Amino acid sequence: MAKLPADVIPTLESHIYITDTTEGRHLVANPYFHIVDTQGNQLPYINEQDEVYKNDNEIRILTLVNGEADYKAQSLQLSSAPMLLENQEKGDYTIYLKQYTGFSPLPDFVDKKWESYMIDYNPGKAKSLLDQIGMKDNDGDGFRELPSGKKLVLNMNFSTQGIDPQIVEMVGQNWAEVGIQTTVKEVTPDEYRSAQSSNQLDVGMWRSSQPLSIVMGNNELWVPPFENYFGHRTGMLWAEYVDSNGSKGVKPPAYVMQLIDDVNAFQSSPIGSAEFKRLGQRMVKNMTENLLKIGIAQKPAPIYRKNSLKNFVEFKTHSYEYYRTYPYRATQWYLDE
Repeated sequence: MAKLPADVIPTLESHIYITDTTEGRHLVANPYFHIVDTQGNQLPYINEQDEVYKNDNEIRILTLVNGEADYKAQSLQLSSAPMLLENQEKGDYTIYLKQYTGFSPLPDFVDKKWESYMIDYNPGKAKSLLDQIGMKDNDGDGFRELPSGKKLVLNMNFSTQGIDPQIVEMVGQNWAEVGIQTTVKEVTPDEYRSAQSSNQLDVGMWRSSQPLSIVMGNNELWVPPFENYFGHRTGMLWAEYVDSNGSKGVKPPAYVMQLIDDVNAFQSSPIGSAEFKRLGQRMVKNMTENLLKIGIAQKPAPIYRKNSLKNFVEFKTHSYEYYRTYPYRATQWYLDE
């Protein structure tokens, strides 16, 4: 029986859920699945799967190091790679490192300058900008207050499914250096998504990107709330305004309305045409200049595979849009016991 944590389902139709609890889910092969292999054998090859939920990152990594799972990609961050790599032989598994890829990689028709826009580490400039908007340290404790006099504290809730804890710590430290106080709390993915959907997060933190081929068929990174429930969403009241045709929520600024028009026109323009490139360039300019999402790091993420899992093709991309496994025919994986 395969023990595959949280992101195992090759396609929703290949297996049927038998049980679904707070501890995990048990699936069995769908006998009516419509795909067979080239020899006429019914897919999927793996008859039963156990998805096991482990929200504590230390327990999750220990489970993998001990070789107690067959496949894992979701919720693995780069900071866990050294431990996972070090224990590959002992745990009889293999680790692959891939880049998680709004246009990423950046298409060649977009100016490379946008990849480094406003990314310099410049505490002096940051302090000056904060002073200009009235956020000053009036009581001398080293941390800034709002213009109202109330202490400015950013609550940073995060889930290891969406971001590396080390990046969260780095961001908190950088803000402290310019006088912004933060609190950091790790929460489960469900807790994070619930708070995000109800507009209760001070700061949203999640990995986010899409290759050009996905943007051609999916406009969500460019339309409020700028991603789906399972990713990083912001501008929730703008989204409410757009979805209700202006009867609810808050009207977005002009550049957001321009983004919506541009991505729809971009998707219907001939690929590679002058209009296609012009629209793509303006989309990147509007998205980047207005800091709808602030890029912190481009980094690879680990993919874990137990060596007994066969027919496994090394991934070329670590992409949520492909549900990670879809291009690699996970229905044809099998276990060599």
